[in-house]
Amino acid sequence: MRRSRVYLLACMLVPLLTGCAGKKAPVAAPADQALYQRAMKSMEKRNYYKARLVLEEIVAGGNQDQELAAEVQLAMADTYFGKRGLLNLTDAMSRYSTFLTFYPTHEKADYAQYRLALCHLKQVYSPDRDQQETFTALAEFRKVLRLYPDSPYVDLAGEKINDCLELLADHDYRVGMFYRRRAAYLGAVDRFLDILDQFPRYTRKDRIYYYLSESLIRTHRMEEADVYLRKLAETYPDSEFARRANLLAIEIQESS
Repeated sequence: MRRSRVYLLACMLVPLLTGCAGKKAPVAAPADQALYQRAMKSMEKRNYYKARLVLEEIVAGGNQDQELAAEVQLAMADTYFGKRGLLNLTDAMSRYSTFLTFYPTHEKADYAQYRLALCHLKQVYSPDRDQQETFTALAEFRKVLRLYPDSPYVDLAGEKINDCLELLADHDYRVGMFYRRRAAYLGAVDRFLDILDQFPRYTRKDRIYYYLSESLIRTHRMEEADVYLRKLAETYPDSEFARRANLLAIEIQESS
């Protein structure tokens, strides 16, 4: 009797023990993979809303494995990024950030980081406006270079970094011109000098040299003005500002 009880207990425990020991991570069902592929085809056709509905269907099923879950999360962010409007950009930003938080070592983390930076850059409307988003975009693009130096997005991020720096320099130029129009030449000088110092690759340095020289003349700093007029003539001989600089050079000569 006792032997039969032991045998019965063993039979009851075997399925429990094997069930615990053999527990595996969920594997994406073929149906989920098919839905994901359908969503990707909609994305290729720029039908982002339709793609999002299919992706949401996968999420609602709750059976996808971690690898598919990451791909779905990233694709969902892309559906918002592809649509116009500030609200869509905000949603895309949030989802790219979430992806990077949960999957920092994912093979597409560099892509998510680059797209996150683009979201910030897309919210920059004009050099006349506040440049906080430009600074944020610049920091996010630099993360691509720092965190993913071997990424195929490094060159693209480098180009966008230059775009951000150009925007910031344009903004400072407008501030300098604001001071100049109000005859606040000391403020203009400081702003133009900052541009030359902080943005050495600025593509419009010809106008900076010109207006800096003009502002220096107005503050009676003729020798300094002459230095920048010479740089203008040597570096940008064909610029309209180089031609206009002749009048400033005459002012310097007459003051000597």
